[in-house]
Amino acid sequence: MSYKQIKWLIILIPTITIGVWEYVRHEFLLPYISMDLGNLLSPVIVFFVTMIFVYKLITILERMKEDLEKEKAQKSILEEREKFVT
Repeated sequence: MSYKQIKWLIILIPTITIGVWEYVRHEFLLPYISMDLGNLLSPVIVFFVTMIFVYKLITILERMKEDLEKEKAQKSILEEREKFVT
């Protein structure tokens, strides 16, 4: 997965989650769940979805950044060695 895709997923997953939840709540669950309870459940649902999915994406993003930093460090070391050889 590319860096750009991960960033978009981090933005879109909570947004889509709350949209789907609100649609399901108003279309199907309104007779069973009060508006107050639904309003309390909304941030809880978004929090858990964020912790499950977005946290993993952020971890992948951080790992990609660390790998890039390691590669840059190795490249600079090789460039310094090339300077000493010539």
